[in-house]
Amino acid sequence: MARQFNRPLRPCYSSQEKDSDEDCSECLPHHSSSSHSRSYCCCNWRNEVAISDYGGNLRFNSAWGKLATNKEYKQILKVTDDILKLSQGDKDAIECKVVALIQLDDFDQALAVIDSAPGIDLVFQKAYCLYKRNRLQDALTALQNAEKSSSVLQLEAQIQFKLGNFPACIGSYEKFLQKQQKVESEEVKSNVIAAYVSGGRSKEVPTVIDSMKVSVKSNFYLAYNAACALTEKGDYAKAEEHLLLARRVGQEALIEEELVEEEIEDELAPITVQLAYVQQMQGRTAEALESYNTFLKKKPQDESSIAVASNNLIALRGARDLFDALKKYDKMFDKKAGGHKLQFSEKLENLLSAKQKEAISFNSILLLLHSNKLDQARELLPYLFDTYSE
Repeated sequence: MARQFNRPLRPCYSSQEKDSDEDCSECLPHHSSSSHSRSYCCCNWRNEVAISDYGGNLRFNSAWGKLATNKEYKQILKVTDDILKLSQGDKDAIECKVVALIQLDDFDQALAVIDSAPGIDLVFQKAYCLYKRNRLQDALTALQNAEKSSSVLQLEAQIQFKLGNFPACIGSYEKFLQKQQKVESEEVKSNVIAAYVSGGRSKEVPTVIDSMKVSVKSNFYLAYNAACALTEKGDYAKAEEHLLLARRVGQEALIEEELVEEEIEDELAPITVQLAYVQQMQGRTAEALESYNTFLKKKPQDESSIAVASNNLIALRGARDLFDALKKYDKMFDKKAGGHKLQFSEKLENLLSAKQKEAISFNSILLLLHSNKLDQARELLPYLFDTYSE
């Protein structure tokens, strides 16, 4: 893909939670008799399984290869449809059509084409489409009997990451690394580090970095994920150094890509929020408040970073500005879900981890209690216990 660190990057949060021991004037209380709120760090930056991996699996003739190189996937669809009119069931044409549809993000149509050609081995492509449609268990099922190639192991790891099954995710990455004499992709290296951080194995990250011959200075998401590992270990000063490095490297890289200032701010939103979190964890409350507020006032496009910043800002403010806090939480939930359930918006449902959904749900109910909305809080408590009882 032309831009390896633009929209294909999906921030996937590690939910390191922080229980504050301050009184309820400083944070939302955990219970009526004690005072704990839940803040969490921003996210581990990771790339989706690179669609460019498909390129090695396709057999294009020179003309088709030129089309693919130029990413003229709509033209490829036209060509494949013309071929299939003359030669129904042509294997190469069907494979190329599926890949073109995937490149165009038309995953439902790609699945329809795959299902119409049961005799062609498109297991990986099918699993990838299911993954992109957030049908994660179906995606895993599709891969059950697949040969454990490097691409399959990568995809399995991505699915397990999204499910929050980090031991299985790390296991898939370890098998992947065993197959590779050398990992060239910086995105894959970043993904591996993200898995270890989110799996609570941050202490192993330096060893993993050494084994993959990673330099955190090589790109901003590697520096960012290394900072996440340091954050989880409680080394906030070093984490801040890595975050500042990540921001500098990211700004330089994105300026070279000729992005405008607003686009750069959006791309680096997770770093901005993570820096605020590190300030918060070091007790630099005034700086953290200013950082969160400044970030939110810029009206960024990254919804997951907005959710993190909003939650942490509310936790810092405590039982103040209740109306504004309720409005911030209200934007995170789907109003169609009804009064007995906290259903996140579709985008946040796909982006936030289970632990982060729990933290936000927990704090939103505490906020209802502070706002004297006792009946509404009472209605939602069974949902909270049933959903996050583990």
